Amino acid sequence: MDNIMVPKIIRTLVITSLFLFAASSKAVIIEYDVTDLGGGSYQYDYTVINDDLVAGVEEFSLFFDYTLFTSLSLDTGPTGWLTYAFNPDLGLPDDGLYGAFIDLASPIALGDMLGGFSVVAQYIGAGMPGSQFFEVYDIGFNVVAAGNTQRANTADVAEPGALALLLLGLAGLSRAVRRRV
Repeated sequence: MDNIMVPKIIRTLVITSLFLFAASSKAVIIEYDVTDLGGGSYQYDYTVINDDLVAGVEEFSLFFDYTLFTSLSLDTGPTGWLTYAFNPDLGLPDDGLYGAFIDLASPIALGDMLGGFSVVAQYIGAGMPGSQFFEVYDIGFNVVAAGNTQRANTADVAEPGALALLLLGLAGLSRAVRRRV
């Protein structure tokens, strides 16, 4: 093997390993459970998980697609939070909205979670209803986080560990070097 090629290989391995050990991303996550109440009515129960915002979660909105939902009605909300709902409107067209903001409660602090947010929705789509787009706002009504709700109690798809990926890469690199020599 060429003496010039060895430092290039080492440099490539060092850079690759730095990417493998990068910090995991964090976010505000809103999980949901959905219950079929019959007749096209479904109850959504939400839990807000704050893994990102130092200032805490003070307000959020969930958007219900106007092509899939016809009405929303409030069910429950945690103590100290005010909840509201606006029905989807085909005439505008505009998505339905379920939202909550703090009244007497403290924000959902970094690393904490809060459940008890619930809404009943009339679903007109096929199969079971799924997730909704959400936005989280700060006290000035600026969007500070956004995403799609996630089904609660679903297992994440396992991804290969960093060491396994590194070993696989080294094996491929070793094979490529042996082929050239």
